[in-house]
Amino acid sequence: MPQSLKQQAVSGIKWSAVESITLQVVHFAVSLVLARLLEPSDFGLVGMVGVFVGISGVFVDSGFSQALIRKLDRTESDNATVFYFNIIIGLLIYVMLFFAAPLIAKFYKEPQLTSITRWVSLMIPLASLGIVQKALLTICVDFKTQAMATIPGALISAIVGIFLAWKGYGVWALVIQQLAGRVSFVILIWTLSKWHPQARFSWQSFKNLFGFGSKLLGSGLLNTFYGNMYNLVIGKVYSASDLGYYSQASHFAGLPSGSLTGILQRVVYPILCKVQNEKARLAKIYRDFIKLTVFIVFPLMTGLAAVSHSTIVVLIGEKWAFAGDLLMYMCFAQMWYPVHAINLNPIQAIGRSDIFLKIEIIKKLIGVAILFATVHFGLVVMVIGGIVNSLLCLYVNTYYTDSLINVSLWTQMKDIAPTFILSMSMFTLIMVFNQFVDNVYVELVGGICLGAVFYIGCAYLFRFKELQELIRIITKQDFNHE
Repeated sequence: MPQSLKQQAVSGIKWSAVESITLQVVHFAVSLVLARLLEPSDFGLVGMVGVFVGISGVFVDSGFSQALIRKLDRTESDNATVFYFNIIIGLLIYVMLFFAAPLIAKFYKEPQLTSITRWVSLMIPLASLGIVQKALLTICVDFKTQAMATIPGALISAIVGIFLAWKGYGVWALVIQQLAGRVSFVILIWTLSKWHPQARFSWQSFKNLFGFGSKLLGSGLLNTFYGNMYNLVIGKVYSASDLGYYSQASHFAGLPSGSLTGILQRVVYPILCKVQNEKARLAKIYRDFIKLTVFIVFPLMTGLAAVSHSTIVVLIGEKWAFAGDLLMYMCFAQMWYPVHAINLNPIQAIGRSDIFLKIEIIKKLIGVAILFATVHFGLVVMVIGGIVNSLLCLYVNTYYTDSLINVSLWTQMKDIAPTFILSMSMFTLIMVFNQFVDNVYVELVGGICLGAVFYIGCAYLFRFKELQELIRIITKQDFNHE
């Protein structure tokens, strides 16, 4: 990797980490407070609406931001075209959801969802206002500016949400919290970004970008629909409270894997796009990112699985204890998320969005089959089915990575095997420790300390290259991708 790309990668990772970790800390702290002030059903109601808002929101971007990032000869017409397209689609979707709100309420048999849907749906047109600015900053690997927009917005939404929950606004505290955060971000990204739209729209730009983006739109719809399908099914088959338990467990499970994978993935894609025509270098950079990511994520997920019950009870109270049972199994499904996610980056970088879409279709068919095979056996069995789904989909992802850049599943498993073995050994050690402890506070703190000392100590003792790489990044030494 040329020196400029090394510097961009290091700077991007660090600022992406600052932003992501700060946001996760804020969101995590706020979720703990709100979970104690509100009821599981409040979270369940917002989760029901989130299914439709999340799916509809995919249309706003339609894969155009990824197309902009990938296009090496982008023009101002390209940028402006995407901006105006996003706004138009965002407004149209909001109008559709506004009138569909009574039907959504009827579907779930929850009358208050009519007004909740109409307010939460405002997130969609608001989101459309900042998509291009974020894409252009990502192209420059400028995550510092993005952090300066997202972090204050998160703090504002946190204050608003906690205040309203404390005042007894119930589910509306969650609704207004989301809107406050989105409005704050849009104002800040427009203030900080050097780019502002010009009055031009090019059909030629639209056609060129849509050729690539349309495939990502299809895959994004599948991914978002499937990601919300559990909420949809649980909200319909079970109760709002059950959906609340599932949502909280999913939130905890997604914190380590989703946030830390996101830190690296946001940097991986633009970096890989810069070397999209050099497959050997692309494969080398990609494998290094995979190994570094799982070295961080695997121990976090297996460690969280080992202390899942005590984590839930200590942090948000005994009334959420059932979420702890779900959380343990979710951790083993989510630990493979970085391998799933980063496997898709080389496919996008070399322009094969058609394969990207094909992969998503296959994976979602597998996921739907497993979901409907387990839905009537209870939430625990549904979550265990998620582990099976994750492993099957891992094979699908790596099959195409092998065919395109010659990095097979076997190669990747050999790369991450030492980390996997060490992480599972740490999990076993903590579980044995738990058998001799009756206090949830001792179980939580003791398990975390024991696991951290064991994992880091063994990684140092056996000279894991990933640990050395992390030390180089933290101490501002050269980022080795040569």
